[in-house]
Amino acid sequence: MKSAKQILDIISSSNYQNASHPRFGKDVDKLYSKGYVKGYTWIDEMCSYYFNVEKGLIDEFRTHLLKKLKETQVLPESKYKQGLQESLQNALNSL
Repeated sequence: MKSAKQILDIISSSNYQNASHPRFGKDVDKLYSKGYVKGYTWIDEMCSYYFNVEKGLIDEFRTHLLKKLKETQVLPESKYKQGLQESLQNALNSL
């Protein structure tokens, strides 16, 4: 299954190509062309919106990981604490 980002990338990258065909066609009705291009304008705006939503989710996830990492500071020194902090730090590094 493709991720949301992959799907949005595919839609976004094909958006301009799809919108330009009726704009430059010789025998295309102008009203049809206007509606077709408007549809792709909306699609482009939605892609931008959902790219930002996804970015916001990653930022929120990072914030929660940092909060949990900070919370582990009060634990007594132990292998458990070390493992816990390392796993949280690895997740942060992968973002």
